[in-house]
Amino acid sequence: MNQSLLFALGAGMGSGLLFILPMKGSLMGMWLSVLAPLPLLIVAMGFGGRAGIITAGVGAAVAALFQPGLALVYVFSSALPSLVLAAITRRVFIVADPLAPGTLLTAVTAIGIVAVWGMIGFAAFTYGGFDNAARDITQAVEGAMKDMKGMEQIPDFASILVASVPAIMAFWSVIAMVLNLYLAMRIVRISGLFHGELPDIPSTTLMPKVVLIAFGLALLICIPGGFARLIGSVAAVALGTAFMLQGLAGLHRITRGNAFRSGLLSLLYGAILILFPLPLFVVAGVGLADQLRLLRRPNSDQPTSTNT
Repeated sequence: MNQSLLFALGAGMGSGLLFILPMKGSLMGMWLSVLAPLPLLIVAMGFGGRAGIITAGVGAAVAALFQPGLALVYVFSSALPSLVLAAITRRVFIVADPLAPGTLLTAVTAIGIVAVWGMIGFAAFTYGGFDNAARDITQAVEGAMKDMKGMEQIPDFASILVASVPAIMAFWSVIAMVLNLYLAMRIVRISGLFHGELPDIPSTTLMPKVVLIAFGLALLICIPGGFARLIGSVAAVALGTAFMLQGLAGLHRITRGNAFRSGLLSLLYGAILILFPLPLFVVAGVGLADQLRLLRRPNSDQPTSTNT
């Protein structure tokens, strides 16, 4: 039994177990489940697509042992996106003719949008329509809120919460995928499975121009309200999150050479933690300006070896 197969079997079991942790009702389990794609990404990036497919199959089998229906959920929500992102990541960081890191960020965003849209469609199918799904889920939330002191005094809180969930999921899906990709990339490099040169991420992270058009269309779709607003808000939030991440990369780039760089970046991340989510809107604005190339000057962004 070769090394890649052993890693694939172990990583598949780990990924499947992490995926089913929320079913235990533990808050810690819910947080750890965010890392379910990580073992699959490590194997697919380090050993290739065939090993990644084996990992996905083992993970799906583990999920099916807990509940048969979870196997499909695992495949479509975790395994397939991870395999696609691993393949793109290898093109970004490993092959001789690499793609730009901005392409990877765009792919993450697109997968996040499609995943949340799929969840909305699944809920609508399960409840016999979008309106029925929204009504039944809102009633369930209102029932759960009856035991929560003070919450019943907030008018329409349940309906607002239910309507906001898809947009919140879009934000966290992009963040979670980027986090898993970053951790997987670092682990693969430390383990010696990665032998290529990393591009200078702060200088080279720039999404394709079509992202601006997509963001504008998403905002326009939000105007009519109802189901269209729900669909548009998912895309707008996911794309806004991508601009935020590009804005962080841009701030790392434009502060290079500044004597107070460490302090400025520490202040930035401290503000994000303390004032979350307000500073993220500012950072997203920086990313949007960067996408419009307002913060990029010819020959001014020289790559460095630190990649920070």
